[in-house]
Amino acid sequence: MVTPGVEDPFGGTGATRLRNDGGTTQGIEQVLDAPSWYQYCLSVWVRGGAGEEVTLYGRTGTAGEARTVKLSGTWRRVSLPVKLNAGEELIKFGLELDAGRLVDVFGMQVEAQAGASQYKSTRQRAGVYREARFGDDVLEVVAEGPDCFGCRVRVVAAG
Repeated sequence: MVTPGVEDPFGGTGATRLRNDGGTTQGIEQVLDAPSWYQYCLSVWVRGGAGEEVTLYGRTGTAGEARTVKLSGTWRRVSLPVKLNAGEELIKFGLELDAGRLVDVFGMQVEAQAGASQYKSTRQRAGVYREARFGDDVLEVVAEGPDCFGCRVRVVAAG
């Protein structure tokens, strides 16, 4: 069961309560039409009763990573870095609850980077920032070692 309008970690009512009334593990997921071999990070605020658990995952049809998180009754942001050795152009991110479990979730996001950045609030579908643009006119790529290059990209957006 999905119940929107639950108190979120910032004092609003943007969180959602997930309750698994079924007889087996169930979850929610987002499917991205994106290269599965990129580095991603799934992050989400979670809250549940002491002893409750939720499992975060990233997976394709042939590979996957998961992390089970124990909850304590207070809001906490958890993350799962994912880098799969799969050649698929589709990757799924989500969370799962065992039968009979209940958890509140808020601010679930997936980013194409190694770690979670500050939460970005958006009510738009897929979290697309239409007013966003590159902050610089030049992209400087630096050799950091053999077959290892890096660059810094700055994106600015209204709001």
